[in-house]
Amino acid sequence: MKHDAIVDQGIPILERVPIPDEMIPEDSRVEIDAKIHAGYFTNGKVLSLEELSMVKGRAWEDVDVSLLFTLKRHVRCNH
Repeated sequence: MKHDAIVDQGIPILERVPIPDEMIPEDSRVEIDAKIHAGYFTNGKVLSLEELSMVKGRAWEDVDVSLLFTLKRHVRCNH
């Protein structure tokens, strides 16, 4: 749940703890940076829109698309 929703219900939050950078998988950096920019808690730097536009996620070369084609064939054959 988000902070404001919890506090609005009268539940006190005594401490907010950010996720340590070393626990964030490299391919999740884009999503996490966008969420922080949108208001998720951090005690670190909030990226500007320009900085966000330079964050790179995982490249398509890193994705094994052969599994996608196998799944598509399987779905087509079973319907």
